[in-house]
Amino acid sequence: EYKTGDLHILGSYHPPITKFSEVFRDENGFPYIMFLGKKMFFPKNHKFNKRNGKEIVEDILYEQGSESPHRYIPDNFCMPDNSIIVDAGVCEGNFSLRYIEKAKKIYLIEVDELWMEALKKTFAPYRDKVVFCNKFLSGRDNGSEITLDTLVKENIDFIKMDIEGAEVDALLGGKEILSKSKAQCAICSYHRQYDEKYIAHILRSYGYITAHSKGYMFFPYDDNMIDTIDLRRGVVYGVKR
Repeated sequence: EYKTGDLHILGSYHPPITKFSEVFRDENGFPYIMFLGKKMFFPKNHKFNKRNGKEIVEDILYEQGSESPHRYIPDNFCMPDNSIIVDAGVCEGNFSLRYIEKAKKIYLIEVDELWMEALKKTFAPYRDKVVFCNKFLSGRDNGSEITLDTLVKENIDFIKMDIEGAEVDALLGGKEILSKSKAQCAICSYHRQYDEKYIAHILRSYGYITAHSKGYMFFPYDDNMIDTIDLRRGVVYGVKR
């Protein structure tokens, strides 16, 4: 399964990389690559690989291939025009940048301040349709945390969530908005041992039908992995009929 791609060891296994993007820098020294004809910025201190003496970024979408357990967009899904999108755990922003033209509004939730600084440069041309949130998505509201129900007031069409194991807590804080929305959901479930079951249960309680991405993932960065040694589904999908 490791060789055929059905098993993905995060941080260790990569499919063959055939695409490279050269890194450029703007007048203020911020690095960026060209992604789908748009500038996608990185933090100033980001460490890049080098190829032939040039800084490069390997295929930014390598983990989103059709057979990847980490794929956010399931087969046969097309993002509707004028979508309201929630992107929780934005990182460099390649997911939202792919759909920015189709979106009516995108909520960009990223707690890392260095990445948020880069994201504001990347999405500056679309500031009229982007909401930046530099808090942890959670099941409660306080100075550093915010719930989906507090942040988002209109019905949403798509939610992608990849927030380092806080997905269950964040979903519990989105009962109102997810129950009234008919959103396509892509919720990462590989960070903790039983998150696939918990995430699916919560989504079903909100009226969603659930499925999961293909294959399995082994996540060595879980502090409890030495005790569990388990394989996990990468993403739980939810949809309302």
